[in-house]
Amino acid sequence: MPDAVQANDGHRAYVICASHADPDVLVVFQHFRDAAAAQEFLGNPAYLAYLEEAGDLLSGPPEVEAVEPLWSKAGGPTR
Repeated sequence: MPDAVQANDGHRAYVICASHADPDVLVVFQHFRDAAAAQEFLGNPAYLAYLEEAGDLLSGPPEVEAVEPLWSKAGGPTR
């Protein structure tokens, strides 16, 4: 996945976080250029291969929630 993310012009940021509250939880934040770039990545062969390879290690499919960034240190206000 890191190579696919690095090569993806649609990704503005990709951060993997380990939960302090539950050692079995990972939280991934992805910031895309736009909604089309996010949808395109969900069909990326590397992402689909990750889902296949990691399936037995996951308690279920990844939960994806679209949110709207309102501010970021790197980019300031987004509106």
